[in-house]
Amino acid sequence: MKKVFIVLLLLLFVSCSAPTDDHYGVSLSPQSFEGADFVHFFELSTETGDMVTWAGQWRSLEDKSSAPYVVAEFSRQYKYEPVIVLGLFSQETYQPFEPVSENSGRYVELAADFAVKYKPAYLGLGVEIDRIYAANPDGFEEFVQLFDHAYDAIKAVSPKTKVFTAWQLENIKGRHDGLFGKENGPARWELLERVPKSDLAVFTTYPGLIYKDPSEIPDDYYTEILQHTSKPIAFIEMGWPSSDAIPGWESSEEEQAAFIERFFEVKPTTEFVIWPFMHDPSFREPFGSMGLRKTDGISKRSWDSWKEKIS
Repeated sequence: MKKVFIVLLLLLFVSCSAPTDDHYGVSLSPQSFEGADFVHFFELSTETGDMVTWAGQWRSLEDKSSAPYVVAEFSRQYKYEPVIVLGLFSQETYQPFEPVSENSGRYVELAADFAVKYKPAYLGLGVEIDRIYAANPDGFEEFVQLFDHAYDAIKAVSPKTKVFTAWQLENIKGRHDGLFGKENGPARWELLERVPKSDLAVFTTYPGLIYKDPSEIPDDYYTEILQHTSKPIAFIEMGWPSSDAIPGWESSEEEQAAFIERFFEVKPTTEFVIWPFMHDPSFREPFGSMGLRKTDGISKRSWDSWKEKIS
């Protein structure tokens, strides 16, 4: 009897100490930004996990009525964890919105002030910064220096906040084919070491741009990350289209739901996973059909698949 009791205790310890996926969510992506639709997004967000993210220009923190503050304030009512990601560079041109070095002091101040006010569990600095490395090496170096200063300032006022930057996984892997429209190149895993203070290894991932069917995603597609970092892994964006609009890359609602199934089959243990759009955004394909719900608010099959997987 004593041996059985000890075995049960060991099993309980293992089950309690094993890492689990605690956090899921979506980005701020209402059907519209009009009053009722905007509020309805936050009501629906209680079904998609316990996180809501927002990514945009760092300077948005100048305006106390802007989206990052709204997301932070609404979190108190709707009981989610806000994840704010502050960007410096245009995702189209990879050039900074304004000179980084000349404004770094203000950037640090804004991030620290936000951390003081909200004590967020997570705060992101930079989005797909590896793309900046390729297109704007000087800008990347400026970002690395800014990250170090901002990290220290945030930790000084909110020590428990996990500060991170985000990488584009397909680009890091050297995959530029498919809908990216270029030749594959060398992997750039070494870039992760350029931001050593980052508390997490955070990625965006859109494998539907290089694979035509979720079943083609290799078993080690995401666990490969474990070979290059010992940090907790998270996905700030992951998605798959549901439209047949691109010839040769036709997708469907069923295929989008199948991707969710496949992702959860092959992913490693993660700190958090974010689907980028609750509703289809007004973007060109393949991103324009990546919502879990259509522009008219009707849910897709992926809506139920997502809710099932995170429950």
